[in-house]
Amino acid sequence: MNQILKKNFPLILFVIFVIYLFYATLYPFNFSFQEDNILYNLNRINIIPFSCWGGREISWSDVVSNLLLFIPYGFLLNWELQNRNIGKLKSKLICIISAFLLSSTLEFLQLFSLRRRTGITDIVNNTIGSWIGCVLSNDFLVSFKDKLFHQINLLRRENPLLVYLGLYSLLIMLVFIYPFDISIARENIYYAIKNFNLTPFYYRGHLNISFSENGINIILFIIFGFLVYVSLRKYYSKILTLFITIFIGFCLATLIEFTQIIIPTRVPDITDIIFYVMGTLLGDLLAFITLYKK
Repeated sequence: MNQILKKNFPLILFVIFVIYLFYATLYPFNFSFQEDNILYNLNRINIIPFSCWGGREISWSDVVSNLLLFIPYGFLLNWELQNRNIGKLKSKLICIISAFLLSSTLEFLQLFSLRRRTGITDIVNNTIGSWIGCVLSNDFLVSFKDKLFHQINLLRRENPLLVYLGLYSLLIMLVFIYPFDISIARENIYYAIKNFNLTPFYYRGHLNISFSENGINIILFIIFGFLVYVSLRKYYSKILTLFITIFIGFCLATLIEFTQIIIPTRVPDITDIIFYVMGTLLGDLLAFITLYKK
């Protein structure tokens, strides 16, 4: 089973990432097939890459984000191709051509979107990003792949809970940065920082407590706190593990809220940090009491 998972690991990640690409580039899936809307989107296409169009300046934020978006695509695809013993040159061509075709398909679908804008520049950036990922993948496969799997196997044998903790932490991060509409545009980041709510339990003068939302947040972090305590108890004393768990929960909570600065649909809020830490503390105490009885 481990050999099968190891062999197909890059393919599994690649399929998941391609699904994510469709989600990230077409969300919020608000489509229209009316002729007027399609013609309007067609007229907005910037045919010449990296040039201004209709008085609209180049968004270097979009350039960087589109490059970064396809780096994992080229990385994972090349990894899978190398596993199938396909030559490096042929792998690069496949990564570049397939990225161009996929990006073109996504941009074509955006012609029917009411919220997205089709651009030739995006196709160029996506293709370049895939090529960068392919090059990085070659270096990774030569230098780090075997070492990485070796360390994961060692960790899995020594303390498998740490592996599950890592996966659960990643899941939490994905939950709290949904819907993944990331923007590094200066005006969006400035707006998010300006509106960072530093008043606990209140937002713009109104009570800011939702029993459903905050309850889910607490439950997620109760599980997190429990896993952290149980995972680290092997290395530290009971009391020290208690405090380390709270500190790790605070770090993850802070990371989540500051990550939301680059997500326009999210508002960073200190109240959320408080509830995240509260959930971590409850999970921490639950694990402490459970293990203490033993």
